[in-house]
Amino acid sequence: MTRKRSPNFIESEKLLFSQLLEVHAPAIECKRSDAQTAKEKKEAWEALHASFNASTTYVTRTIDNLKSLWDNMKAQARKALGTERREMYGTGGGAINTEGLPTNVDEAVIAVIGKSATGLENPHDHDGVVSLAFAALINFQSPPLH
Repeated sequence: MTRKRSPNFIESEKLLFSQLLEVHAPAIECKRSDAQTAKEKKEAWEALHASFNASTTYVTRTIDNLKSLWDNMKAQARKALGTERREMYGTGGGAINTEGLPTNVDEAVIAVIGKSATGLENPHDHDGVVSLAFAALINFQSPPLH
């Protein structure tokens, strides 16, 4: 059995998908796995599928195509966010390399998945520590050391 390959998603389709997904994101991104949640996810994907295919004339996509696109978009957004973080910490004051930084589509995905992309904040992590030079620039008052 051979599988017919669909054409790649174009940027406008990805942007449309991310905009339509915002409405259904609470159901689709829900981490619960009970029967009710599964039913809600299925209904959300079906509604998203219908909205997407009604809004585009390029190619008719299946639900599996859209699920695969969503997984790939999340992975790409996380990767771009990591690249941005590495560039900010690794420049040493130089110019940031803009290749691989988050695009408009990545920003829309990050807005939907939230903490899953950005991670939880840890005040005890060294990445959260403000450098002394930067702290002096903004008149930061550090807490007393014990």
